[in-house]
Formats: sequence, C-alpha cells, structure tokens
Amino acid sequence: MKIAIVSGDDVVGEDPEQLGVALTAQGHDATVCFRRNGPRPAKATAGACRSVAVPVGPRAAADAIDVLPYVGDWAAKLERVWSKKQPDVVHAYGWLGGLAAQLAARRRRVPVVQTFLGLTAASRAHDAASARRSERQRIEPLLARSAAWATGESSAEVDMLAQLRHSRARVSALTCGVDSERYTPTGPEIARDGLQRILCVAPNPLQHNGFDIAISALSRVPGAEVVIAETEATNTVHDDARAQLQYLAKEFGVADRVRFAGTIPGKEMPMWVRSADIMVCTPREPLRPSTALQAMASGVVVGRRDRRRPRRRRPRRHHRRRTAARKSGRPGRRAETASRPALSVRKHGRGRAQPRTVTLRMGADRARRAECLPEPGRARPGIHRSVIDGGTVMQ
Repeated sequence: MKIAIVSGDDVVGEDPEQLGVALTAQGHDATVCFRRNGPRPAKATAGACRSVAVPVGPRAAADAIDVLPYVGDWAAKLERVWSKKQPDVVHAYGWLGGLAAQLAARRRRVPVVQTFLGLTAASRAHDAASARRSERQRIEPLLARSAAWATGESSAEVDMLAQLRHSRARVSALTCGVDSERYTPTGPEIARDGLQRILCVAPNPLQHNGFDIAISALSRVPGAEVVIAETEATNTVHDDARAQLQYLAKEFGVADRVRFAGTIPGKEMPMWVRSADIMVCTPREPLRPSTALQAMASGVVVGRRDRRRPRRRRPRRHHRRRTAARKSGRPGRRAETASRPALSVRKHGRGRAQPRTVTLRMGADRARRAECLPEPGRARPGIHRSVIDGGTVMQ
C-alpha cells in the first residue's frame, strides 16, 4: 500500500516517523509529509521511510495558532504532491496536520485515518487566554466526523470519538510507544549542580499542565530543584504563563531552585530525562503516556498526580498514622512523597526493572505493529487495509 503520513507543528515527538518506519519494514510504501522547518523527521536508517517537506508558513517551528492561517496553502501543496503519486490512504497526526490532510485528501478522494493526540472535549481544563484551545475545540469534532477512521490514545478518548462520530464503527485506540534505543539508563546526561533533580515535562507552561503544583510542593522538599522542560514552540501566551510561574516560585521562596529549561529539542530530551532523580507528572488533564514511558525506559522513577476521587471508607480505630485522608491534589501530599528518605533506595531498585518492562511491553516498534499493522498469526487486518477494503478492525 502507498501510505502518506501527515504531521503538523502541534505533534510533539517522533510518533509519525516511527509509524512510517514500521510500515516500511512491513513492505508498505510510506511517506511522511511535514511542514517546512516544522518537526524534523527521524534520521534515515536502514529501511526508513521517505520524508517530504512542504514549504509553507513560518520558516521555523511555530505554535499551532500561528500556522493555522497557512493550512489552506499547505493542503493545496499536499494535493500537488499527491497528484504525481497518489497514496492509497492518508494517516494524519494531530488536529493541525489533520486539517491540511483532510482538505487535500478530499479533493483527491483519498480516505483519511485521523489520529488524535489528546482531545479538548475530553479535557476538564479551560484556558481562556489560549486562542489555540478554542480553535482546536472547534475543529476536532469536524475532523473526527469527516475521517474514514479515527483513533485516540486511551479508552476515554475512544469513547469521546464514538460520541462525536455517533458510532463506534471505525474507531480504535492507537497507543504511543517509546524509542528504547534512545531512552536508556546509560548515556550522556545534562550537568547538575548538586541538587536532586525533579523534572517536569509538558508541551507548554499553561495552567492545565500543572507546573504550579510541582513548584508549590518544592518548599517542603529541601535539597531539590524543579526543572521545567517544554516541548512546543513558545509564544506570547506561554511567556505570560511562565512569568506567573516565576512569580509563584518567588512567593514560595524557591525561585533559586526552579529552573526553566525552555523548549527542549527532541534529540536532547533523553539527556534531560537521564539526569533526573524523579519525573513528576502533575497535569490537570489526562496525561500523554509518552512522557512517563520515556522516564521509565531511562530508569527514572515517575511520580504522578492522582486524579481519582478518594473512596469513602468506614472509620477505623487504629489509623492515626494514615495520611490518605489528605486530598491528593494538595502540595503537602506530593512533598511528603518526594522527600521520603527511602525514596532514593526505592528509586534505584525499581528503576533498574523499568527499562526491560517498557521495552518488552511498550517499545515504539512493538506499539506500532500491534495497533496499526496486521500481526503474524492474527486474522484481523490493519487499520489502513481496513479503510481501503471497507472492513472493520476487531477491538
């Protein structure tokens, strides 16, 4: 099959490139189409897929809202590329690349598989200052209904897509994986200054990513620093959010122990992850699993915010030492966890076991083969073949 994979500036990581490599290894003709100077494709390897740069929009990687006005030109140029060699199916990643891909594919009458990397409809966060969120919230339902097939990253997103499409037909989960060759326990690390490093990674510093939760807990964790790393291109909205976090750090008296690393290129992220003592994930909306998987593959312990509601329990007589009564959203509970003396012992013991588990269960190549491609000995077809043949992938 000839498969075109379209990726936009809103896609963080190398999922599209990894999918293309896996498809090529299965004998398909896969091509990754990305915007010029947007997210760069993975380095060419033996049997790697082809990549096509579409020259449109800002010269450098930009925020999605800044690229949105150029989507029409992007779609027109994609259509011209496909007029010379039309794909059998298009696989679009993210809402920005999905919009360009669906506009171009509609004119060529090519079916589109739309992969969503998080849905605004499934999020409980609301950022009034973010124009991108409102645009994305308006566009995502249209893309979900227009696609020949739609995928989400979790069962909650699959349920939401089924609601948007008014049917569970041609809706499935497409999980992410981790590059176990890059994210390893051994390798170069970013230098440290003697403090224990608490690493927080998210696309941007907006409130729904929960950086403020980690900063507010730092005052109860002596001898540690919080390093905030971003993966998206920055804009003025992000600058304002970052200034608010800096002010919050001063209010808690930890400004000298909060470090803003800025936007981290993909090739440097493994070094930052390996340098951490713990990866803390405190978002107010569902977390993409890729961040936690990268830390686990690198032998770094992951601490997350418990978003579940506490269950009611019958009172017990001997429970003076219990701390479960505290709300999981309070900084004190996270600070208590991060500052336990036994943390370092458990970290090294548990961290050694994690890389093998992640490699066996969630390696990028394994995830791509399991979710998108027909596996040996299994009767069901892959998503792309099902889109062309009009079949259905069994859940």
